[in-house]
Amino acid sequence: MLIENRTKNHLHGILHHPEDDSNAVGIVLLCPGVKSRVAPHRLYVQMAHSFAARGFTVLRFDFSGLGDSEGENEETTLADLFNAIQLGKYVDDTLDALDWLEKNYNKKHFILAGLCGGAITGLHAGVKDGRVIGLIALGMPVILDGHNMDRRLYLTPHQITSNRGSFIRKAANFDAWKRLLLLKSDFKLIYLSFVAPLLKKLQREWKPGSEVSANGRADNLNPTFQPAFLKFIKTGKILFIFGESDKLLWDFREKFMQRFHYTEKSFKHAIEIKIIPDANHIMSFDAWTREMLQTVLHWLRLNGYLAEDTGSYDKASEKWPRALSVK
Repeated sequence: MLIENRTKNHLHGILHHPEDDSNAVGIVLLCPGVKSRVAPHRLYVQMAHSFAARGFTVLRFDFSGLGDSEGENEETTLADLFNAIQLGKYVDDTLDALDWLEKNYNKKHFILAGLCGGAITGLHAGVKDGRVIGLIALGMPVILDGHNMDRRLYLTPHQITSNRGSFIRKAANFDAWKRLLLLKSDFKLIYLSFVAPLLKKLQREWKPGSEVSANGRADNLNPTFQPAFLKFIKTGKILFIFGESDKLLWDFREKFMQRFHYTEKSFKHAIEIKIIPDANHIMSFDAWTREMLQTVLHWLRLNGYLAEDTGSYDKASEKWPRALSVK
């Protein structure tokens, strides 16, 4: 079977079908950026198996122009494609997949889940479709990319401090000095990292809701993010999960939460934020993946989407339901 989207392109995916299909809630895993339905280190495969083992019908599929799906992307650079995704490029594909699940498997409500670009796609899709009741957002981006945008100009105070510390640690490194003398170092980043007193002063003068970031330049916060977030949480719930070492965590904290004076308590009825210690953006170590899955399963149980759950995840003893190729 194929999922035909509204532009008549065929979207390929894998359906993980539980033994007991009585749960009216389906889970859809959305492609992380330009990665396929497998995700880095087969992350989505592990997530799908875990969810299906607990009674959820789970679909993971390739957006049009990605992986095995038909279609082409008109963007000529990767940064521009990321920018388009952050603004909702794959929302229609997502909604078409929900229609397919409802028609073929009688699912009435959906939880969307995704890493990075999949998370922001889920947010935009949830705003447009009342069937979406929850979002599992791993490493959610809140900024815009683009080939004409220099991310170094939009560093948060934490990112600047981190870069400055990295440069200082390299002071005794001969190769680092060699790169500096050969003019191969990133001088713009060095400059930005060592003007911290000025940047801190500018931040103290920065007013919430302004269009100026901590470094005094125009902010690269995605202008669609806050409106979509506020609309989504009126009817749905969001679980934000970040790796502690993920630079997108600091974009989320400083460019979004702090900018608008938000706290987790401000939206305690609708959001939960979990930081995985030491983890990177893609949760590449098994320990990080396990903790992420434990967090997700607990959140599903807490919000009534999962009837029974011990809160633990044991990969070795997991009972994997069968997966069906959607072709």
